[in-house]
Amino acid sequence: MDIRATFFKEAVDRFEPLLEEGGCYYFSGGKLKVANSQYNTCKCSHEITFDQNSEIVAVPDESSGEIQQNIFEFKKINEIELCEERSQVDVCAVVVSVGEVSEFVSKKSGKEVSGW
Repeated sequence: MDIRATFFKEAVDRFEPLLEEGGCYYFSGGKLKVANSQYNTCKCSHEITFDQNSEIVAVPDESSGEIQQNIFEFKKINEIELCEERSQVDVCAVVVSVGEVSEFVSKKSGKEVSGW
């Protein structure tokens, strides 16, 4: 299960230099709230907001092996149409070719957009 964490203003300035991709950290002092599904694509129905008073500490190297890695629930391409509308889907694919970019009018917005 994943959960969205959000940082604003001073919290970004304080914590951004400390966090590294692939790193393991203990987080405390965040505020838990119900997620706004319009902006949050995580499977968890809640999200956490951290401010400059929160604490983030790196997990010691000897403990990091105990932390679970990403968990995916891959779907086959032909199973996607069976999924609930607007649900999050994990797909693993290999792109073998890319065509030219084309212009078309979005049915939803009526605006011209570019796509493959």
